[in-house]
Amino acid sequence: MSEVVNGYAIRVTQAAIEGFLALYGDKSRYPDDTADERRRDAALAAQRLRLLPSDTGGVLLTAVTTDTRAEMSLRGFMETYERNSDECTAAMLQRLPLALTPFVSRVEEGEGQ
Repeated sequence: MSEVVNGYAIRVTQAAIEGFLALYGDKSRYPDDTADERRRDAALAAQRLRLLPSDTGGVLLTAVTTDTRAEMSLRGFMETYERNSDECTAAMLQRLPLALTPFVSRVEEGEGQ
């Protein structure tokens, strides 16, 4: 479990990975892509995810990018998950926030301590 931010944490579990793939679209990203590779890449990419506190008391989901000078963005997740694709399209980025929700969990008081 990641650090707790406003009562939420990122959890990379098998259920979260399967949920992500179901929402994002578990389809081949390139020739010879396999379901096992997509699961592994989703788990690796999820390690880049970060939660930031929002002004409303909730959280904002973002990710660390390979460009250390750039601001964090969900594109950082795509840099790992879609690393063998030719491009990261606007359509891919548009469905990403919803698809990543299985990785964000509400943490009950006292949990993880």
